[in-house]
Amino acid sequence: GAGARLDEQKGHVYLLEAVAKLRARHPARLIILGDGPLRGVLTDRLRTLGAEGVAHMAGERKDVTAWLSAIDIFALPSLWEGLPNALLEAKALGVAVVATQVDGVAEAVAHDISGLLCKPQDSQSLYVALQDLIAEPELRKRLGEHAKQVVAENYHLNQRIRSLIKEIRSGERGPEIILSRADPKFISAGLTPLTHLISRSPDEWTNFIARMRREGKASQQEAERMADLALHPGQ
Repeated sequence: GAGARLDEQKGHVYLLEAVAKLRARHPARLIILGDGPLRGVLTDRLRTLGAEGVAHMAGERKDVTAWLSAIDIFALPSLWEGLPNALLEAKALGVAVVATQVDGVAEAVAHDISGLLCKPQDSQSLYVALQDLIAEPELRKRLGEHAKQVVAENYHLNQRIRSLIKEIRSGERGPEIILSRADPKFISAGLTPLTHLISRSPDEWTNFIARMRREGKASQQEAERMADLALHPGQ
């Protein structure tokens, strides 16, 4: 399955080509959620591939979670990408994912650990990854379970750090914070982009984090993550 706006960025045409190849070996079917300007183009491409019965374009859906829960594999063949919510939601549901190795996606999916990565604009590379997941149920299960575990373990941490940031901004003593780029260490853990923290001085951050830890406002893991961001902002 796939879920994204039907436009050039999302690379659906490569997914259609890959699934058409799969039909020669597997009774695979594709569900595409979403709508957009390329719907007609993709419908014509399906006809050209002789695969009209292979893919179903379900359009915009409000019950996306229910649809994602019903699929075996989630595919994201984007040509460029940030950190799409649909990818994170599929991971949270324990669905095995295949995605192109671009931008934030490559940081959100660890190859052969929480999903499979393939080359962008390459239907053959996408075909191979899909073929591997279809042929190996245990691989699908392992990747899906790990992806779900990563999202579950880091969701609470994400929310807690956001809460701590809010406390700083609302008047708690501490350093300035600057809204900046998402930190790749957090994205690689499957988190949504977080505020990047920049300190006035390492000592001030060290004292602030120690106090938060001492007062029970941050766990040891949260304090260590905050310290890492604060003391090494350029990494």
